[in-house]
Formats: sequence, C-alpha cells, structure tokens
Amino acid sequence: MSSNFANQARAVVQGDQAGRDVIKTTTIIQARETTQVSLWIKRLEKQITEENRDAANRFVESLKYFVDQRDDVEIVGLKAKIEASSFNISYRTAISRKEEFAKLMLRYQEFSSAQELFAYFLSIIHDVFEEKVCPKISEITYDELQQIIDEHIIDKIFSEIGEGSESLFINRNHVRGMIYWLADKCYVRWH
Repeated sequence: MSSNFANQARAVVQGDQAGRDVIKTTTIIQARETTQVSLWIKRLEKQITEENRDAANRFVESLKYFVDQRDDVEIVGLKAKIEASSFNISYRTAISRKEEFAKLMLRYQEFSSAQELFAYFLSIIHDVFEEKVCPKISEITYDELQQIIDEHIIDKIFSEIGEGSESLFINRNHVRGMIYWLADKCYVRWH
C-alpha cells in the first residue's frame, strides 16, 4: 500500500518545497502597441475633460478633404448612387446610417482629435473602395461587397480602436454610416 506521506523535515531546497504538487500560475500582460488612433483617443478624452474645443468653427485639414463634395462625378447624391447600383441597398437604411454618423460627427466637431479620428476612418473607407471595390465593381456580388466591407473596413477600424474610449463610442452602424456619408459626398461608389 502506497502512502502520500513525505517527511521533508531536514530538506534543504532552493525554490519551491511541497509535499506533493506545486502549481504555479503565470500571468502575461501584453502591452498594447501605441497607435495613432490610441493617441487621438487619449487626446480626445483629455480635450473633453478640459473642455478644450480647439476646433470650433473649423475643420482640420485631413477632414476638410472629405467634407467638400467632389464635383468630377456623373452620378450625384446617395439616392441616385443606390438606384444606379446593381446591389439591393435599402435607401431608408442607408440614409438612416448616414444620419447617425453625421450626428456623431456633429457631436464631436469642436474637438480636433475627434476630427482626425473621423478623417482617418474615412480615409480607410475611401482607400478600400478605390483599391478593392471600384476595380472589381462589375464582377463582385453584393455578398462579396459586404465581405470586403466587413473584413477591410469594419474589422480594421475596430481593430484600430482597440479597447475604445469612454468619451467616443463608435458602433458598426456608425462605420456603415461613414460609407454612405462618403457616397453622398461622391468619394465612394458601387455603380
């Protein structure tokens, strides 16, 4: 008959001493890489706390690019773009999401860091449409378009946001609203 009894009265050890099992728990905390987005979020939180409305009555240069409507396009306006599209996009949903984003942008318009964040996210959307959607627009299905939007726009933006912020809440509807907002301004097309 075996016993689990061990006499360690005269043992000299360097390290752990146990009568049976030694269980160690190691916690690894990975520091999140500091990104431009995380810096803008921290700056926004500070600006809101200090009520530093440094961009009142003006747009930062990077956002100004997207605020002005392009004039070198043949189809103008969100409704006309949706109607010209071969995709089954609900105008009511599109306009609702666009308005959600416009209200979000309006709420933070006086903070330069928020404007920089919005401009950066809009530039991601613009780039994806220019590089991945427009060249293939006549070949891709609606589901393929949605997959591009999910993987290259929504997932990327939320990956960049990381833990997020108590001061700025962005959801998927806001990101889709950014797409429709850019379409209305003629920076995104799917026709």
